[in-house]
Amino acid sequence: MNTTIAQRVFQRLGSSSLSQKALGDLIGLDATKMSKARNGSRAFSTGELAAISDALKVDIYWLINGEPSDLSPRYAYRHTFDEYAGAHSKPCDALEQQIERTVLAYTQAGLERDDRLEQFRALVGGDRFNLGNLPTGFQDVRPAARAVQMKWKEWLSRGKDPVRDIESFLWEHFGVELVVADVAGQHRVNTQVVQVAGASVIVVERSGTWYSTLFGIFHELAHLIFGALGWRGEGADSDDSAFEPFANGFAGDVLLSRDDLTSTRRIAEMPLEELADFLWAHAVGLETARIRCAINRVDGPSADIAQGDITLQWRDAHGDERMNMWGAPSYPRRLVDRHEELVRSGDAGPDVLAWMLGVPAEELVVKREPTPLDEDTRALLEQLGIPA
Repeated sequence: MNTTIAQRVFQRLGSSSLSQKALGDLIGLDATKMSKARNGSRAFSTGELAAISDALKVDIYWLINGEPSDLSPRYAYRHTFDEYAGAHSKPCDALEQQIERTVLAYTQAGLERDDRLEQFRALVGGDRFNLGNLPTGFQDVRPAARAVQMKWKEWLSRGKDPVRDIESFLWEHFGVELVVADVAGQHRVNTQVVQVAGASVIVVERSGTWYSTLFGIFHELAHLIFGALGWRGEGADSDDSAFEPFANGFAGDVLLSRDDLTSTRRIAEMPLEELADFLWAHAVGLETARIRCAINRVDGPSADIAQGDITLQWRDAHGDERMNMWGAPSYPRRLVDRHEELVRSGDAGPDVLAWMLGVPAEELVVKREPTPLDEDTRALLEQLGIPA
């Protein structure tokens, strides 16, 4: 059944934590105007709908038309799991704000669309799935994980570093880009993926916990390959979290497969230094190694070893080589270059570029020469007594 804009607004409001008064306060409407909007005697303005979209975290195209547009961004989160509450939670508001600014940056840029991800999805059967038809077993996920792992192993065999060169790997094989948001991550880094304006972008928090970040990146790649993304406000948390074990298994299979665990000396017998070297080579943390061993029924690392022991071994052997990789915000070079072009040409203001570069907007204001007047305009100004 078709619904009106007002019906969709109040439908979303009913499933949110906001009251009608609270929504009215957020968008600047008093109780009388909100009541009129609810009974259909007052229409929401475009500006009010934009504010409602932000307040209710729902796609504005859906609010207006009842369905999303091809231009509507699609999102997926790597949830944080609370084992005591048994619930998955999405990233903090600060990260969501950074993601929305990233969406704006790509929307304004209008970059050329890249089809490598869609080609790979078709190759491994990922295009059979979407948010309404997610894999129901790891047998659906494993072929894609193995295909990605083959690419990953071949990439590393060329002398590439799994952390320093991951951005090049994502772009070369899948046309996927990486953004480091200006949000401080914790031990377990939150990551998200967004598809907007023809681009597929993985967004991570800035953090020195590189092994958590890398795992999250491959987790988000699974979301992209299987189409496990939704329009803003589409689906419920339970719909999103149902795919989480499969995305984690996908990332684990790529980084530390059963073959990796069984093709070398038993991981349970490795002393600290050898274990640290093994985990460094596979670019995973100790927690991931323990989980992978349990899943594959392989005896795991000694219980006497902690991640802190591993980290100190890494520092002794490699210094801060990987810890500094994602310690500061960064944005894809082609995105920054495009915004520099737009600012120079006057087709965009400097605000978005200034945000990406981390400088005041006034530092990027470009002084432009006035456009020369044609002869007819000059003659008219002279007749009116206006200096040309």
